Amino acid sequence: MANSSVKIIDAEVRQKLTALGLKSSSAVAKALFAEAEIIMGVSADRTPRKLGALKGSHVTTQPQVKNRDIEVKIEVGGPSEPYALIVHEDLKARHGVEHGFQGGQAKFLESAVLEAVPTLASRIAIRLRETLL
Repeated sequence: MANSSVKIIDAEVRQKLTALGLKSSSAVAKALFAEAEIIMGVSADRTPRKLGALKGSHVTTQPQVKNRDIEVKIEVGGPSEPYALIVHEDLKARHGVEHGFQGGQAKFLESAVLEAVPTLASRIAIRLRETLL
């Protein structure tokens, strides 16, 4: 199974959330889940596909809150598509129509996550401001 992990709630983000008057982690969890769903969609669009099964295997888990940590996972593959990790990691694979694919790329999930990271905290903050207004 291909998955990716990013820690975005650092001390500065916590301070900003406190300044917004946010006392509950549920709003943060909801905002993080919404952003993860967007990232998942980008990843699915980049997934190499012949029949679409791997693209359709993307799942975003519900937020898990433990102490002050909030975790949302984007998973691809699972038992129904055990080859997800191979497709994700194979940089030499050809995903063009001449090879029976309808496009896509290796590192489909990783690239979607890495592109989202630089602005993820600010997008979550915007969602939280909208929630509090």
